[in-house]
Amino acid sequence: MPRSEINAFPTPCTSPRTHRPTLDARTLRSSEKAWHYLLVRGPRGQHITPPKARTSYRLDRPVVSVVIPTLNEEAYIERTLRSLRDQDLDAPYEIVIGDGYSTDNTLAICSRYADKIVLERKRTPAAGRQSAVMQSSGRVLAFGCGDTLYPSNWLREITGPILRGEAAAVSGAVLPDDGTFFDMAGSKYVLLPLTWLSAKLGLYFTPGETIAFSRRAFDQVGGFDTDKVTAEDLDLFKRVSRVSKVQFNPNARVYVSMRRVRKWGRARYVAYHFSNFISYHLFHGSHQVYEPVR
Repeated sequence: MPRSEINAFPTPCTSPRTHRPTLDARTLRSSEKAWHYLLVRGPRGQHITPPKARTSYRLDRPVVSVVIPTLNEEAYIERTLRSLRDQDLDAPYEIVIGDGYSTDNTLAICSRYADKIVLERKRTPAAGRQSAVMQSSGRVLAFGCGDTLYPSNWLREITGPILRGEAAAVSGAVLPDDGTFFDMAGSKYVLLPLTWLSAKLGLYFTPGETIAFSRRAFDQVGGFDTDKVTAEDLDLFKRVSRVSKVQFNPNARVYVSMRRVRKWGRARYVAYHFSNFISYHLFHGSHQVYEPVR
């Protein structure tokens, strides 16, 4: 994607010499060109740090980049970013947001926790992720979602096999964060075994909430297909599996919001994702409509 289509800016720094105010949507719209200039063509050696950062969290050259796509996620994004800031990975990492020009308080919240925010006009997860990767620095790319809770061991588990050279891509497992007993039981005793079995058969089920790639493999296959509205994570994982080793790690568990299940109902939710899974693996297609649920 041409750089001119992306607006990117670093987030506030706690240093008195470089402090910037928290961004809101109005400030962003009026100053996005200046922020883009600062990030892409800023002064040599500029150092951006998040507020209250641990010394192991941020270095000039992060080893891992955590990429989160967002669009009007004010209800969930703060808890997501707080959990990502509290990872026990023994390596420096950065958090990069790929935002679809949110109109709520998402950008203001993200600017308090993320290292970089990239604005992308296509407003799909695939485009947001791809644009954020273009502004990231890590040699390992971990991807999540803005409504998901990440245990402190998640980043270590999802990136460990890649950092050790055991795999070029890793997918994890999802459990409901705010669901019922039935939701939790279904995830543990039906979804997790099926995810493991499908990985063994090469019919990957890769939840976008917990997935990681080496940058080398990501670049080798061309990254995300930004024309896809859904299944972009599955498509990328499948393409990487053709050129390198991939792995399913059930210990890289995350807890996802059940907001879509509550709105759609379980039957519609399961039918949608199962048909998308079948459509991709049998016909190389995927659903092109995925209504926002906030």
